[in-house]
Amino acid sequence: MLGASFCLLGAGSVAFVTHKEQNNTFCVSCHLPDRSGPLHGQKFQRFMARPPVDLTAAHQAKARTKCIDCHGGVGVVERAQVLGVAAWDTLRYLADRYKEPEGMRLPLGDADCRWCHTDLDKRVTQAREEEQDYHKIFAHLTVKLRCAQCHVSHVEGLPTFYSMRRETVLPLCKRCHPQIGETL
Repeated sequence: MLGASFCLLGAGSVAFVTHKEQNNTFCVSCHLPDRSGPLHGQKFQRFMARPPVDLTAAHQAKARTKCIDCHGGVGVVERAQVLGVAAWDTLRYLADRYKEPEGMRLPLGDADCRWCHTDLDKRVTQAREEEQDYHKIFAHLTVKLRCAQCHVSHVEGLPTFYSMRRETVLPLCKRCHPQIGETL
């Protein structure tokens, strides 16, 4: 009987959170009690900025992307991990022991990007040697970089590529291309 009660409580909690997390203000309500936290305060301001100043703002402006669309976890295991971190953070928040995180405990994987960017697989099948687009260069098919290593979501980037920053991308390119200059 006690086990069944815990199962119902757990299922109810997951259903409640799954419904509430569709609203960005629910996500930031705990993360930003004063709306100025170093991680989420600044990121949420950029997320809502118009014109867009970073990749998340560009996604939000174009497709009304929600926080949970990228940070929800793709697949059963990843989703369970996200819910576990959220539950732990909630308990710490309710016990007045919550501190605004300085970074992500669960980094975004490529599956989080491919959830919406379904054309990435098509780019790979069109790869050639003489291409200019990184994703279509045949030799890059074996490079092991996560999307988010180059496409940094919550930082201001180049005006035409909200997510690309020379100081982030150049060192990654130089791993294989040490002769590359300081321009992209």
